[in-house]
Amino acid sequence: MFIESDRGFSELRTAPKSAKPNFAFAAAREVLKHRSIKYLGLFEYGYDTSDQVLEQNSTELFGNFDERVHIHTFCEEESCETMYIEDTNEKNKDHLKAYIEEEIYDVIVLVDAFSFLLYESFDGVQNSAKVERKRRFNLVYNTFAESGLLVMGLGSLSAAEFWKKYNGLIEFLNEYKFHVMHVYEEGNCGFLVMSNNNAYKSRWFQGVLGTDVLVHKRLVRTSDRKSSLKYFDGISMARFQIPHKIWENSFCAKGSRQHFECKSMRGISSNIKNIPADMFEIKMSTLGKAVGRGVFAKALIPKDSLIMQEQNKDSVHFPLESLYTIEKLSSIRESKNQYKELKDYYDGYGYAGASIASYEVFVDSGISTFINHGCNGALNIGTRGLGQEITLEDHVGLREDVASNLDAWDVMEKFLGSSSAYNPVYNRHIFFKSTSLNYSLREIQAGEELFTNYILYGSPYQDYWETNAKELMSQCSGKEVGVVV
Repeated sequence: MFIESDRGFSELRTAPKSAKPNFAFAAAREVLKHRSIKYLGLFEYGYDTSDQVLEQNSTELFGNFDERVHIHTFCEEESCETMYIEDTNEKNKDHLKAYIEEEIYDVIVLVDAFSFLLYESFDGVQNSAKVERKRRFNLVYNTFAESGLLVMGLGSLSAAEFWKKYNGLIEFLNEYKFHVMHVYEEGNCGFLVMSNNNAYKSRWFQGVLGTDVLVHKRLVRTSDRKSSLKYFDGISMARFQIPHKIWENSFCAKGSRQHFECKSMRGISSNIKNIPADMFEIKMSTLGKAVGRGVFAKALIPKDSLIMQEQNKDSVHFPLESLYTIEKLSSIRESKNQYKELKDYYDGYGYAGASIASYEVFVDSGISTFINHGCNGALNIGTRGLGQEITLEDHVGLREDVASNLDAWDVMEKFLGSSSAYNPVYNRHIFFKSTSLNYSLREIQAGEELFTNYILYGSPYQDYWETNAKELMSQCSGKEVGVVV
């Protein structure tokens, strides 16, 4: 994961008295190799404070980074054997609260989330557990930065009742409305990463080379000029980006809440007919010469058919970093002409997205790129929804004259968003959902031109959204023409 910090990194562990306070965490040492980390706060809850192993051996554990390490332990001998709510040591709780709230952290790691949030025990006292769980989590939640990162260690996936505890944890975390949630595993251990900063989407799905460059810029330099990290690089991150199918299966398991994505994104049903590209042709649009080309059906297309799915799944993707690079090179006089055609290509034929980055562009690789906008709700193909079902009436209601008055994020979430922040189905099929799944919203006659809703092709940021809606309204009134004709 990526750590941008001008404050600190906190690691919070919880364990019974019998456990030795071994803080030789490889993760903590790796974090300290980032020059952007000012200090590392280690909060130990549940150990006997009379054991000074942490303080005595911090130099051995963290080497030359020792001056940036702040270690705090919380416990009294009478209450060290348990970390549950029957611990009445209010003084200990106040100390923990005071130490944690002393700073704001950009990255917080709960090494053993199930134990800290009381999912290991509490049979028969569920109401009490819920109150204490919320109190404990609020201590952490209120002290990580607005754009910070919260990481939870989940332990072994093969542990007893792992999935029961995990599903309970997810239900609890959904109350906090995180914007970004990713799950991954290393070995047989699971980890959950959360943030309220949408920028982490692009960093999470960053390419291998991009990851290596970002990390290299922040690392402490070594004499041999090799990476100082032992356990992380771009290839390592690539393994974490797409969650294993086991997380998707748990998310979509029978008996749990039924998410719409579980039937809309997990694959194409054999009961849904795909109309291939050879059943369409390109001719001059019925909208007039100024509009240019359009796509027409050669035969009758039934309602709810997929449109050219075999081509749309292979759309051209311009990620955020590529767009920045092209824009930068285009501004240099010596290279401006070299990149003009490429820029015109994605400006004219592409559509904006925000699936894995705050801004990205996709361009259909087949003839569907010539499908025109249907003015005043006169469209016949489009999305049927990802997180919830979308109807023809929903599309018709999203007209140019009303779109600029709507909240961009609300509209995009309704038509293309996930049903919840934690969604391994969405993350497993992120590129699939971004570039395909166009359906016929009604029966389309032979010879009829295809129209879709370009309002959904704009950026989800309000200023760009309103500009796009006004440009489409002007084009529909005949005052302007599009970029490509």
